Amino acid sequence: PNPVQNLLNIDINTPKATSAQVKITDATGRVVRITEMLLQAVSNQTQVDLQSLADGVYMVNITNGKGLNYSQSVRKN
Repeated sequence: PNPVQNLLNIDINTPKATSAQVKITDATGRVVRITEMLLQAVSNQTQVDLQSLADGVYMVNITNGKGLNYSQSVRKN
């Protein structure tokens, strides 16, 4: 959901198994959370706990160094 209350749900579809890094930054660009994911072929789901973060807008960046590069802003209320 966007806005996020406590848990950010992440769904990723990938054609083959790989690893990925989820990096969350605040409005100033400071990294506030990093999560490593081991992705299997097809569908993957994970949750990132944002409960300890202050309300505001955050940028979620998901990368794997092999072509996966996704960014989206989320609001935490």
